[in-house]
Amino acid sequence: MKQINEQPGQVSFGQAFKDYWRGYVEFRGRTTRAGYWWMTLLTSVWSIFLGDFFIVALFSSGLFNIFDNDTNVSYGPLIIAAILVVLSFLVLLLPNLALRVRRYRDAGLRGRGFLVLWAISVVVQVAGNVFSVSNFATELATNPSASTSFMTTYLTSWSSLITLVISVLLLVLTLLPTDTVLVRSTSNNFVKFFFRSRAEDTPVDGEY
Repeated sequence: MKQINEQPGQVSFGQAFKDYWRGYVEFRGRTTRAGYWWMTLLTSVWSIFLGDFFIVALFSSGLFNIFDNDTNVSYGPLIIAAILVVLSFLVLLLPNLALRVRRYRDAGLRGRGFLVLWAISVVVQVAGNVFSVSNFATELATNPSASTSFMTTYLTSWSSLITLVISVLLLVLTLLPTDTVLVRSTSNNFVKFFFRSRAEDTPVDGEY
């Protein structure tokens, strides 16, 4: 498979669409702002359409009429809508992830740098939620009228803050032009792990 290396100012909607599917599992190479945002717009519109379709199917199924002792429920449209939502999620999961990795690399963030930031975000958020739920359950078991403790609220807020900061950072990267955040030169291994240096402007096959 030919590595995708889009060039600024040369990516139309048609090219972005072609590269999106051609790079279904292509985590190397680069995607420009145009290539990224054209497909982000398209997939967002598709997601909104599916969400609206699911909501319409949910209400038209008559499922909520059960509370009115109306047993005439049609699950057909709801099942079809649910299948479409699940299939769409599964089909678009990998190409969307690959698209993001290529866009971050185009802005200067290495793929492995994104992987670390994403892992930190997931671990911190999950840990905060697990601690919050477990602590709240313990309090309810000992005192049903108790509210969540300060420590639970503190840790949850910090985990949410860290996740938010990482999300904002990644969003900003998708908005930056090609090579904007590249460091000119550095011997710092920590910086080099996350960012490409100016000497590495030309992507290499297998670069991560």
